[in-house]
Amino acid sequence: MRAEIISIGDELTSGQRLDTNSQWLAQRLTDLGIHVIAHSTISDDMAINVEVFRTAARRADIILCTGGLGPTKDDLTREAFSVAFELPLETYPEALAHIEKLFQARQRVMPERNKVQALFPSGSRIIPNPHGTAPGIDLTVTHTDHSARFFALPGVPAEMRQMWDETVQPRLIAECGAGQRQIRYATLKCFGIGESEVEVRMPDLIARDRIPRVGITASRATITLRIAAEGESIEACQEMMAPTIAEIRERLGDIVYSEIDEELPDTLFKMLQQRNQTVATIEYGEAALLGHWLSQAQDRYRTENSRHCFVGSISFSDLAQATRHGDADGNTQAVLHSVAESWHQQFDSDWIVIVGPYPKVHSTIENVAAGHKNLSDIAPIDFAVSRRNGAAIEITHKQVAMSGHPDVLNYRIAKAALDQLRYSLLSSSS
Repeated sequence: MRAEIISIGDELTSGQRLDTNSQWLAQRLTDLGIHVIAHSTISDDMAINVEVFRTAARRADIILCTGGLGPTKDDLTREAFSVAFELPLETYPEALAHIEKLFQARQRVMPERNKVQALFPSGSRIIPNPHGTAPGIDLTVTHTDHSARFFALPGVPAEMRQMWDETVQPRLIAECGAGQRQIRYATLKCFGIGESEVEVRMPDLIARDRIPRVGITASRATITLRIAAEGESIEACQEMMAPTIAEIRERLGDIVYSEIDEELPDTLFKMLQQRNQTVATIEYGEAALLGHWLSQAQDRYRTENSRHCFVGSISFSDLAQATRHGDADGNTQAVLHSVAESWHQQFDSDWIVIVGPYPKVHSTIENVAAGHKNLSDIAPIDFAVSRRNGAAIEITHKQVAMSGHPDVLNYRIAKAALDQLRYSLLSSSS
C-alpha cells in the first residue's frame, strides 16, 4: 500500500508553526508496512485543497490529512472533500450530539457555527474524537479503477494521536490489511569521507531500483547510510539487510563507526566504557565542542555504579595558554607533548585529546572568497591524541588544513578529533 500525508493550515505554510504531525504519522504508517510516498503541506485555500485531494486520490491508497476540521471559515477540509469528489455534505446526528455534549460538560453555550463540525461528505464514516469538538472523517473515493481511502484528523496533536490509536490504526489493520508486512531500517553512521566519495565506492549499492534500498544523507560532516527492507516479518527484513550491511562494512571499513543511529561522541564514550578508560579534552581557538558533547554522552550512558569515563575538559584561546606556564617555545610537537604530559597529571586520565585552533569561521570563508583557494593558505589544525602508558606518554599528532561553511566547519574539526581518538582506541585494542 502507498500512503500520502497532507497537512493543512496557513500557520504551517507560512512557517509560523512546525509540522510535527506528518513525521509522527509517517512513522506509524511505516510500522504498519505502508510506504509513504508523499508529504504535502497546503494553505487554507479551497482551490488548493481540492487540487491536492484529487491528486492524492489518484496516486495513493491511503491518505491521512491533519487540520482544517475546526468550526471557523478557514477550516475547509469537509467542504473541499465535497467539491473534490462531488459529494453532498450531510449532518450526522451522532456527531452533533457528541459536540453538544462536550459544550454542556464544559458549561458553555455552543455557538451556532460549531454545527458545521457535524457535517460529513455523503457515505463517509465518523472517526470519534473523545476529547475534542472536531470528529474525524473516514472517506473512501474511487477514481477510474483506483480506490483511495482518506482519514481526516484534527491538527491538535493530542487529539490526532488518540484518534489514530483508537480508530484509524485498528481500521487500517482490520479493513485494509495493514500490518501484514513489515518495513524495517538499518542505519550505518560514517565519518571521514564525503557523501560523493561514499557513492563512488559503492555505486551499485545505492541504485534506486535495488532491493533492499540504500539511501545516503549528510549532516554536519556525518554520513548516514539507511537501508530499508520490506518483508513478512521483522526477522525476514533483518535477513534481507544483513548481506548489504556486510558489503558496506567491507567497502568502507572503519569509516563506519556505528550500526545504530547514534552520534560519534556516544560511540566514543561506549568504547571507553568497555575498556574502563578515561579521557579529557584540551581545545583552543574560537570553539570548544568536545567537552560539551562528551559530557552529554556521559549523562546518557553512565549508570549509577559505573566509572566516569569523561573526566574533564578545558579550553584556551591559543596553544601557548594550554601549557602550564604559558610557555610555547619550541616546535609544535614538543609543545603538544608538554601540554599532554601536564594535563594527564591534572586530570589523571588515560587519554588526552588536543585540538585547535578552531578558526574564526567567518574569517576563513572570507579568506577563501578573497582568493586563497589553496587550503595551505589557511592555518592548519592540530589534532593530537595522547595515551598514558605507565609512566610514558605516547602522542599521535597530525596537522590538517580544513575549510568549509561556517555552520559546519567547527563540527567537522571536533568530529575529526574524536575520530582520531576512535582510531587510536581501535589500534590499542588490536
